[in-house]
Amino acid sequence: MVAMASIDPGRIQTAAELREQLGRAFDRQGLSLQEFAAKAGLSVTTVRSILGGKTSVPHRGSLDAFVTACGQRLEPWRDARARAVRAEPKALLAARGSSRPLQLPSAPPDFTGRTRELGDLLEVCARGRESPRRTGTPAVVLTGPPGVGKTALALRLCEELQGAYPDGGLFSRLREDNDHPGSGGTLPRFLRALGVDAADVPDERAEQAALFRTLLVDRRMLIMLDDAVDEAQVRPLLPNSAGSLVVVTSRKALPTLEGATSHRLDVLDRQDAQALLARVGGPDRMAADTDGSHLVAELCGGLPLALRIAAARLAARTDWTPSDLAGRLTDARRRLRLLRVGDLDVRVSFEVSYRALPEAVARLFRLLAITPGPTFSTALVAVIVELPLPDAEELLDRLILDQLVEPADRPGSYRMHDLIKLFAAELLGDGDSDTQRAASAMFSWYAENLERSVSHLFSPSERLNRPDPQAAAARKTARGWLDEEHTNLLYILAICHARGLDELTTRLGYGVAVLARQRGLWEVCDDALEISLAAADRLGDRHWRALLLNQQGESWASHKSSWSDAAACWQEAVALLEPDCADDAKGLVANLHGRLANAYRELDRPEDEAREEATATALLASFGAGEGKAAADGIRAQGLFASGRVAEAIPLLESVVQELERPDVTVANFPRVILGYRLNLAKACLAVQPPRPAQAVTQLLECLDLCREYGQEAQEAEVLCELGKAYRARGHHARARQAWIEGLEAVRALPSPEMEGRLTYELADHFASWKKDYAEACALFARSAAAFSAANQPGNQSSALLRLALARQDLGDGKGAETALEEALASLERISDKAWVERYRGYILRTLEALRR
Repeated sequence: MVAMASIDPGRIQTAAELREQLGRAFDRQGLSLQEFAAKAGLSVTTVRSILGGKTSVPHRGSLDAFVTACGQRLEPWRDARARAVRAEPKALLAARGSSRPLQLPSAPPDFTGRTRELGDLLEVCARGRESPRRTGTPAVVLTGPPGVGKTALALRLCEELQGAYPDGGLFSRLREDNDHPGSGGTLPRFLRALGVDAADVPDERAEQAALFRTLLVDRRMLIMLDDAVDEAQVRPLLPNSAGSLVVVTSRKALPTLEGATSHRLDVLDRQDAQALLARVGGPDRMAADTDGSHLVAELCGGLPLALRIAAARLAARTDWTPSDLAGRLTDARRRLRLLRVGDLDVRVSFEVSYRALPEAVARLFRLLAITPGPTFSTALVAVIVELPLPDAEELLDRLILDQLVEPADRPGSYRMHDLIKLFAAELLGDGDSDTQRAASAMFSWYAENLERSVSHLFSPSERLNRPDPQAAAARKTARGWLDEEHTNLLYILAICHARGLDELTTRLGYGVAVLARQRGLWEVCDDALEISLAAADRLGDRHWRALLLNQQGESWASHKSSWSDAAACWQEAVALLEPDCADDAKGLVANLHGRLANAYRELDRPEDEAREEATATALLASFGAGEGKAAADGIRAQGLFASGRVAEAIPLLESVVQELERPDVTVANFPRVILGYRLNLAKACLAVQPPRPAQAVTQLLECLDLCREYGQEAQEAEVLCELGKAYRARGHHARARQAWIEGLEAVRALPSPEMEGRLTYELADHFASWKKDYAEACALFARSAAAFSAANQPGNQSSALLRLALARQDLGDGKGAETALEEALASLERISDKAWVERYRGYILRTLEALRR
């Protein structure tokens, strides 16, 4: 008798050994296939497949029934099956049959825009599939702030790619499905979708990940992981298969996800924002109210979620126009409340990111709501959180990583989306002592830095002939800070004014006005002066009011050519300072009398001019040698120059410059004083007969260096205009043209239509008189006339129009020339000097008559 083979499930390690042992157990029953199947409650086909090896590992339920029918204990056999599965994971698929999961949702049917981004992503994915060296699974990560449309674009990308991945698609919303740091229920769901029985899913996450990778080795699968929390959540879900693709969306950048290509989504541009509003809210309604729809898009900040909600609101409220909705969204306090419809809510989208922040980072996020303008620096962050700069940067890094803050255009400068900033403001509130302390620190930081910058750029103690490297470095730092903060300074000034912080408003307003005037930002200067003068009045501060009136007078004179208004400002300033004039204010008083002399000269009031000039000269003489004598000579020279006695003015101006070059002389309000004297000397050299262009060029090149060293943008364009004239007088026409072109580049950053008019006029004259390019000359004369019109200078406008007419005549455009002359006549109606108008009108009429003949 042959002994029966032993049965020991504890020795089973592989699927083959499992089949062999199950066969032995069946043989011991002595039953036919049909009889055993009936006893086990299984089909004959199932029993045959278990015994015949058609399935590598039987289904767990089938195994339990088979083993029970054989009279065996279940646990040893279940353990044996688990060991066989670990040795041969793909056996699980054979047990249930192959599965082709199709889990990917459809992209939103009204998906709009992102054409460039979608094209870039498709190209990256195509390169990944075609690369012969690729290893592992290509992964594409879409990042961006909450509500920017990452999921919609990812789904649209997957729709485009589905044909390249025939084995199906898997999808998981990680933030919803899982608790950090693990991937929780996503791996078991993916395994079940791939054909693994729920009972066969390993308990350990590492084993789940290993099984997942094994099952996808030879498959081409498209996997989308939406709203990932971090890299640790994604890594277990990356199959080790070059044939598959993983598309990840995350609010974080996920910089340490190996082998991934990251794409950051920004808000929609204006065109795509309008297209999304029209797609969801109705194209006819948007087209019927384009201004309103543009404002809605602007108030939503181009954020796709906000735009979609706004459009859905319009679709639901057929009685509203886009302008109606825009009017409601304009109220910043209600905007987030309005951007909620159905299950879409902008605030909730932000809250998800905010709740994940550590408290110190969350505090910074809230406090950023008080920053005044569109951008903020790391230095300001350190001020409001009251931490050293490195510690503040660490907190800021987390907000950048979470896409709640993004880098701005300048290094070290950052910004928040407007809606995110509104959300931070809602969280912050107003009365919190922490908020008040941070705001107070911020106001003081701006005031102190502004005053320090003004001091460095207008040093009262620098010597012209003794450059100071430390002062130069301080000026460079000051200019950099002002370039970065000039917009924010206007916001902080308005905030201080609105809060009734009069002392801060006065200090900030003065600094902003000085800097704006030096840069030719006249509207900014005027607004700052209006606000700060009102604050100085409330304070009853005579000294500050006098300083501000001095600046306001300069604005009236330099920008608006209203010498009567300028004189009124300077007269009041003198009246405020003279009764109790301290020694440190005597220089300002003398300067005010000098400026009054200039004003009265322009107003043709010679007696008043002589009185003010004598007063200024006497005050300056009391200062003794040096700057006082130089200033007195400068006032006399200005009077001589203005009266046409140019030859007498030149030696005085030369004496002034030489005096200021003395080693023992310091220059107050440097460099404006030096620059002014050199520029006047250059103008005098060009105006004298015979002209001295070589000397003018020398002075103007010195002026240009001063402008660029000290950031005198407003005067740089004027210096370049005069330099071009000096070069032209020397016969250097190419250099002249280059100077005027550089002047126009300098004007581009300044709202200075007068200087634009002057520069384009000189260039036009160059092309007409020297190059004989009348077409170019016509274009430039027309531009000059338009600029002079914007500057409210009808006399200069009529001159440009007259030259335009002559250039058109040279081109053979008689009709165009006639039109330009008629416009020149019309512009004369706005000039108050009737005698001059009549002389000029006669010339234009004679030219027009000759043209018509």
